Amino acid sequence: RSDYKVLFEPTAKTAYEYFTVTKNYLILSTSDTVKSKLEFYKIEDNGNSLRSLSSGDSAEAKIRSVSCRTIDARENDEFWFTTSDYTTPSTMYSADLSKIEEEKSSNEEDVFIIDKLKSLPSQYNSEGLMIEQQFATSKDGTEIPYL
Repeated sequence: RSDYKVLFEPTAKTAYEYFTVTKNYLILSTSDTVKSKLEFYKIEDNGNSLRSLSSGDSAEAKIRSVSCRTIDARENDEFWFTTSDYTTPSTMYSADLSKIEEEKSSNEEDVFIIDKLKSLPSQYNSEGLMIEQQFATSKDGTEIPYL
């Protein structure tokens, strides 16, 4: 018997994107004010419970596009991690979710990355450029995010 728990409930500023599962972990991808957010859960008790591993900076939404796809969910916790943003071309990495628990004290971003596999070439010199999120306010007072 399992108790159900809501992992994500959309709001006016958040949306569900997708989830993927490895042998021992669940990755939940959402957007928060049009920024990408990944949340990580450890699957425990023979699949009957989930323990959140997301906290602090790792739980903050980032201005980027991400994709996480399991390599072999029956065998391991490895997955393909692809990311890009306005100043960085799409880059694909091999990743392992078990590294999240090994690197709990690390301040490093995306501690699950094992190796950079390939990247699209840069189309322009992005050195010195910065991406910021701002908000415009419509006539009815609604805040509209833009980057």
